[in-house]
Amino acid sequence: NDGGGLHDSLSSTTLSNVDFEENQTKNGDGGGMCDTNNVKTTLTTVTFRNNEALKGGGGGLDAENGTFIAENAVFTSNKAEIGGGLYNSGSIEFILSGGVFRQNTASDRGGGMANQFSKGVDLSNISFIQNVAEVNPETHVSTSGGGLYNYLGDPVRLTNGLFFGNSATMGGAIENDWNHSILTNVTFSGNQSPLGGGSAVFNLSSNPILVNTIIWGNSGTES
Repeated sequence: NDGGGLHDSLSSTTLSNVDFEENQTKNGDGGGMCDTNNVKTTLTTVTFRNNEALKGGGGGLDAENGTFIAENAVFTSNKAEIGGGLYNSGSIEFILSGGVFRQNTASDRGGGMANQFSKGVDLSNISFIQNVAEVNPETHVSTSGGGLYNYLGDPVRLTNGLFFGNSATMGGAIENDWNHSILTNVTFSGNQSPLGGGSAVFNLSSNPILVNTIIWGNSGTES
């Protein structure tokens, strides 16, 4: 049931100028694309729009246990339980350079993107705009990381980033759980945590490093 549009495993894959739109997996991961255990996956100018993995991870893209390199990727209006736009788990190397996560939704963690148990996560020139980790009406469980959620693994590095208008119960823009993320040249504005804490950044047992970073105009119980 993984990979509503494309399921790719144990391969070396290169995609360029490809759109994944209105694909769905009901009980698996990767509404648009599921990428597991690959030697290397390279994406250039790829768009994921209106894809769904409502009971799994990665509404647009699920990347697990491999080497993943992407440039100029756009994730718009995708939905999942975790990682509304993108779910990255257990990757050996994960590089995303130039991209936008806009209006993606998760019913648990990581409205735009979620990283778990991964090594070598390097993000640069990325914007997270109006993504939401919304409370699941069935479980009423609090949500984490409206724009980005990081759990365990090596420190997630983000250079030249923007978080605007994202929302979650905890960590309107980012939640770090046992992940010491490194943020350089990042701006947080207009993010919200209306019911919880950390309207910009919420940290649980984490010691992130922020360099040349602006946190302005966010709202919630704390920022």
